[in-house]
Amino acid sequence: MRRILPILFHTPVALSFLLFVFVSVLWIRSYHLSDQFSWRSSSGSKAVNSAQGFLTLHLTQAGWPLQPADSLGFQYQRDLSSRPVNYLTCLSADATDIDTNWEKAGFAWYSKRATRGAYSAIGVAPFWSLATFTALLPLAWATRQIRSRLRNSIGLCPTCNYDLRASPTRCPECGAETNTATPSPVSGRGRG
Repeated sequence: MRRILPILFHTPVALSFLLFVFVSVLWIRSYHLSDQFSWRSSSGSKAVNSAQGFLTLHLTQAGWPLQPADSLGFQYQRDLSSRPVNYLTCLSADATDIDTNWEKAGFAWYSKRATRGAYSAIGVAPFWSLATFTALLPLAWATRQIRSRLRNSIGLCPTCNYDLRASPTRCPECGAETNTATPSPVSGRGRG
């Protein structure tokens, strides 16, 4: 069981770190090129797009039964980078449509629900927030590793932080066994 727990913890850390690297590369790339991954079906479309420091999510639910077959399915497009745009304001306006526009600290949500059943939404998130979120788990792991090595290097119990210089093999406070040797005291100049 002791061998499984580190694997169960290290796997999400490694995946989170890889996701952090991927998000960081997309973030830097978003200032030069815009990448769009989209999926279209006869009932609507979903797309993820990078745009000058932002990641945008586009969702459209509408009946498109007459779409040509080559426009359906997964598609990748690359274009010049631009700022995120709320194109929903350009869609046909009806007095009965329900519009939602929310913006705060670089995040945004725009949606339009038509009375005839169509629904479109755009979500915008800055890449810095995604990079921060994906870096939390690797940072917590690195902090834990550094603290553990520091504790071991100065001769503290890894369980309760009790000073182990007098008893290096077993902690007198909590009884935990340690495999670390006692650190040598800092040698000063001799007298005389």
